[in-house]
Amino acid sequence: MTKARYIRLADVIGASIQEGRLAPGTKLPTHRAFAEKFGIALATATRTYRELERRGLVVGEAGRGTFVRDLGVPVTLGLRQSAPDGLVDLVFNMPGDAGDPDILRAGLRRLAVAGDLEAMLRYQPHGGRRHERKIIATYLSQTHGVIDPERLLVTSGGSMDWR
Repeated sequence: MTKARYIRLADVIGASIQEGRLAPGTKLPTHRAFAEKFGIALATATRTYRELERRGLVVGEAGRGTFVRDLGVPVTLGLRQSAPDGLVDLVFNMPGDAGDPDILRAGLRRLAVAGDLEAMLRYQPHGGRRHERKIIATYLSQTHGVIDPERLLVTSGGSMDWR
């Protein structure tokens, strides 16, 4: 008995992921574009992506897309994945590592007692506060070389390509 078409497609895409031809962080085409490319029904494309997700090869987020997972990161750690080309992915607003909730909890406690918590809950200056940009620049400089904090822009919901 031959395999269902969506299983055969998942096998082909899965092999590309496992062999490294599709790098972690690669965004897959939309279901509709995938269906058009392979001449299949939209439902078959959706089943293919579900099968890839079931196998732990991709991760999807409604409204954002489907991405190749970093197979070196356990699925149980959630959505955090490596970005391609050494980019820092700041998309997910959630802890990604097992120890992050404890670090976040401790940081929030320090923040609550460190000063004017009410002010922290209000709108902040456009582009971010200077000391926050310095903290971010210091962190990013560890992997991206020296970064001038004055060239950083802290935004809500934005992203940046470092190339």
